[in-house]
Formats: sequence, structure tokens, C-alpha cells
Amino acid sequence: MTDDTEERPGGLAGAFLEMEDERQQSIADARDTGDDVMPGMGEGAMTLRQALARGGAVTFATLAAIVAVDNLEVATMSTLSPDIRDSLGLSDGAIIFIISASSAFLILGALPMGWLADRYRRGRIIGFSNLFFGLMTALTGLATSGVALFFARLGVGSTKSNTFTVQSTLLADTYPITSRGRVGSMLSLCGSVTGTLSPLIVGGIATLIGGPSAWRWVFVLLSIPICIVSIFAIQFLLVVNVLYFTDSRATPDIQAAPVLRPSINP
Repeated sequence: MTDDTEERPGGLAGAFLEMEDERQQSIADARDTGDDVMPGMGEGAMTLRQALARGGAVTFATLAAIVAVDNLEVATMSTLSPDIRDSLGLSDGAIIFIISASSAFLILGALPMGWLADRYRRGRIIGFSNLFFGLMTALTGLATSGVALFFARLGVGSTKSNTFTVQSTLLADTYPITSRGRVGSMLSLCGSVTGTLSPLIVGGIATLIGGPSAWRWVFVLLSIPICIVSIFAIQFLLVVNVLYFTDSRATPDIQAAPVLRPSINP
């Protein structure tokens, strides 16, 4: 028994020393490998036109149109809140609560949208979500009470959350790593332009129509381009699997995968 006790510490120390040698060797191997085996590293420069040609110009145009028409609705509640309040007989606190709740619904809808994006075709999710967004925008204009307005804005906020969780991942899956920043910035620019013009467009439509019910027509009219673009997206939005832009230098842990060409959904 004494012999076993004497042998055990030596064997344990040897095992620790062997594990430490393996750890040091793995660190050295990782340093020798470098970052050039990571996806996107070592790729040549790519122009925006080349990136759109590789990932699909129709995908970019569809997403840009969706972002643009969605952001036309951004300033509707804040711009038309006095008319909405007087028409529905709401208090200042009630209309402020509904406007604030719309932003909260935008955040709460991100989780279920992300769950759907991991399990179903993202192009179809974007199309149907924005179609429902357009219908909820129209129902906002048809609201006859504060409760109806609240639930209409619930639908608007929760469906619009696909912009952050679904559209961004589809963008990352479709375009090469070296160009995703530029493609994403162009989409953001489209949304920023229409979002900036939203108060002017909303106020202009309401002024042109005139009357206490002008705010209703603003929501209904803005829902039309949203629904049209959404139907187009459902039919023609390009859907691709995740693209891995690796090459023959990939390690066994990062296997090179073929570049999958996008195809239009039937």
C-alpha cells in the first residue's frame, strides 16, 4: 500500500506535465496558423458592384425597398399625435403611452423573429412580416378607440423588428465578408433618407387631405407601398444558405465549403 501511495503522486505529476505540454503545443500551433485561415481573410479587394453581382442585385434592391418604405412610417405617430388624440378622445398621457409602447413592441418582437429566422427561410419571413406590418399600419388608420390603436401599434412594432434580427442575418448570409459593411451601410442609408423625410411626407399628406380624419388616410396610404413591396419580396426575394468564404488553406476545424449561388424561390 505504501508503494501505491508513493507511485501515485509521481504519476499524477507526470499527467499534469503532459497536459501542460499539450496545451503549450496547441498555443504554438494556433500562433503558427495565424488568422489567414479564418473566413474572409486573405480575400482580394472587391468593389460594391462585384459584391452585388456575387450576392444578387435583386436581393439588395428588395431589402433596400423594404427598408425605405418601412421608414416612411417612422414619424407618423409623433407627427400626427395631436390629431389622433383629439379624434379618439384620448388624454395626453394615453397617446404618449401608446407612442412609447410602439418602441417597446419593436424590441419585444426581436426574440420570436430571431427564433423564426433560425428555423425557416428568412426571405419568406421578411416578406410576410412586412406584409403584416403594412396591414397593421392600415389598421392603425382604421382604429376607433385607444384600445384598437394600442393593438394596431402592437402589430406594427412586433413585425417591424424583423429589420434587426432577420434582414441583417440574410444580408450576412448573402454577401461576401469583405463587402458586408458597405452593403449594410447602403441599406442603412436608404432607411435614413426616408426616415428623415418621413415628417415632411406625413405632414404634407395630412395637410393636403385636410380635415379631422386626415391622419387616418396617412396610415392607409403609407400601407399601400409597404404591402406592394412585401408581396414582391415573398415572391422574388433571393434566399441562400450560409456562405463560408474559405479556401484550400482551411484547417480541419474550418472546412472549406462551396460557395452556394442564390436562387429565386418559386
